[in-house]
Amino acid sequence: MMRKPPRRWTPHDEQRLLAMIVEGKRTEETAAELKRSVGAVYARAHQMHIPLKRVRLRPRSSKPVAAAPSQPILSTPLGATRQR
Repeated sequence: MMRKPPRRWTPHDEQRLLAMIVEGKRTEETAAELKRSVGAVYARAHQMHIPLKRVRLRPRSSKPVAAAPSQPILSTPLGATRQR
């Protein structure tokens, strides 16, 4: 089965995209209103040199991160060889 060729971006579509970005609409909303995929919106904004910042929707884990040890952990001292 053959895929449809992608719809071209018209100057009107680009104006609407820019307006929605300036309004602060979410990329998903913008894509739905323009009847395009989220990836297509990101790609076109990139081609137009409009920065879009992806936002992490899930909060980060609140688990504490273990600090790195002050001394490297080695199984043998440097320069020593393991005997079998």
